[in-house]
Amino acid sequence: MYYSGVHMIRYFLFFIFILFSFSGRANFDTECFHKNQPLRWSYCISRIEGSTSKELLYYLHGVGGNEYSWSKNRRIGEEIGSVWMKDGVSAPIVIAVSFGKEWILNEKNSNPTSGLMAIFIDQILPSIEKNLGALKIGKKRLLFGESMGGINSAELVLKHPELFSRAAIACPVFTDVSPFASDEAIRDYIKRTNADPMRVKMLLKLARRFFPDEESWATASPLDLAKTHLGPESPALHISCGDHDEFGVFGGAHLFSQIAEARKVSEVHWQPLKGGHCVIDPEAIARFLLAY
Repeated sequence: MYYSGVHMIRYFLFFIFILFSFSGRANFDTECFHKNQPLRWSYCISRIEGSTSKELLYYLHGVGGNEYSWSKNRRIGEEIGSVWMKDGVSAPIVIAVSFGKEWILNEKNSNPTSGLMAIFIDQILPSIEKNLGALKIGKKRLLFGESMGGINSAELVLKHPELFSRAAIACPVFTDVSPFASDEAIRDYIKRTNADPMRVKMLLKLARRFFPDEESWATASPLDLAKTHLGPESPALHISCGDHDEFGVFGGAHLFSQIAEARKVSEVHWQPLKGGHCVIDPEAIARFLLAY
């Protein structure tokens, strides 16, 4: 009898531990869709239980991620969603879009698989929002991307600023060296940024997959386009990056924020962080996106 009583107490304490461990965490009601037209793509719609917000937050994942990267990634969706819950604000509907592990919203070029930007704008967005019931969205969309998703978010901000009101760009892979730079220029980039040579090699190889030549890269280079495409009509921006980013992109992210300020973007938040690639501050991102 004493033995079973001890076990009952243990089970009770374990139950209390579990209860408190999960209290305050964001629970998502997520529905996912997989499409084959106009190409293979997927997306998940996540709502935090109890939220009635009609705002849409588009989330763009990094290399190796997928449409589940928001709802099943504790570091991203759960932590940001938990901030909204703790602060008592109504969380947006989150739409995580994916075209596979690696993709860039590029313009049409000599690569037969290019032109994803036009497909995303003209077909993907309308399809998603029709499925949501043709909400009257206007410029109410929010945007959050990290790493590869950071450069994709920047491409949207630069080329289609009318679509979004606020954009958080985390650890964006912005380099101030072209994928087609000389070996000497690339070695110099690695030295002055203290980047990991293998990471830089991987990054430049990825860029060359989507931009086969210097001409096509010129249509997408965020640091170059920012000088002419950012302005008062651009969305409010939050840019963050770790000061020991292994890809060496801390300087590029900071420069992007400086250009945004010089170009009179209405609201610019630059947040340097301690750490490596894709360290983020969930509280800062959560509060920036909902402007509180």
